[in-house]
Amino acid sequence: MKRLFLYPLGLVLIISMACALLPGSSSPTETPVAPLPPANQPTELTMPTAAAALPTQTLPPAQSAQPTQSAQQQPTAASTQSTSFSDTFDLVNPNWTDTITSTTQAKPGHVYSTVATNDGFLIFTLLDKETYDYKFYKNPMPADVTMELKYYNTGSILDNGVALVCRANSDYSSWIEFRVSSQGNYDIFRYDKSLAAQYKHTYVDYLKGVADRNVISPYPTTENDIKASCIGPNLTFIFNDKQTVTTMKNDIMDGGFVGLGAMSGDSLPYIIKIDSFTASAK
Repeated sequence: MKRLFLYPLGLVLIISMACALLPGSSSPTETPVAPLPPANQPTELTMPTAAAALPTQTLPPAQSAQPTQSAQQQPTAASTQSTSFSDTFDLVNPNWTDTITSTTQAKPGHVYSTVATNDGFLIFTLLDKETYDYKFYKNPMPADVTMELKYYNTGSILDNGVALVCRANSDYSSWIEFRVSSQGNYDIFRYDKSLAAQYKHTYVDYLKGVADRNVISPYPTTENDIKASCIGPNLTFIFNDKQTVTTMKNDIMDGGFVGLGAMSGDSLPYIIKIDSFTASAK
């Protein structure tokens, strides 16, 4: 029984070997399989070199921010125009400039005159010869204005002056000035600082004269009231509502700052007390 089983098995082996030796027959080839990367190994990304760099995007220049409409319409302090202004000097008013001084006698660093608010007055205490002190309202006004100044002369010094100013330019180098002394001498001036460089007098007279007797009071117990107006080419000066002088000799038609001032001569001291100042557009 065992021999009969081995004979068929041997026959099968012989036939298989013979088939392998036949011409044209080939053994099956094995297809290689790419190895898998090791577990948890990060794959490497290939970055482009400089030559293969991606093109950069050119952005347009940044535009500056534009103000909103409300910001454009918001006026600055320097450009705010007033139509009226009044001060009774009960308190220090920040709307006035610092004192602007011009002098032909006092030496630099040795000017002793003062301007101060005290007891309801703006007091000019002039202790230097031929000295001119001014204060200007900071906000511009229209070129056509009327002004009024109420004041007291103090003491017996007659060589002096008190002034109203209109149409001053923004750097206070040019204006129209109405000036009157305790003894009634009056002038309507054009002030031009640039004339100094030409060795000319900086105050150019439009009109000068002497007020009628007793129109201007030199006494500290009597209040004076002077008015001045710049209306077009017309310049008008009024003393205590008793006398009016006017001129049309006027070559300053613009400039919108108003102010006041006091002047000393050769006699000292000169003290003037300003009770009130008013300016109104016309």
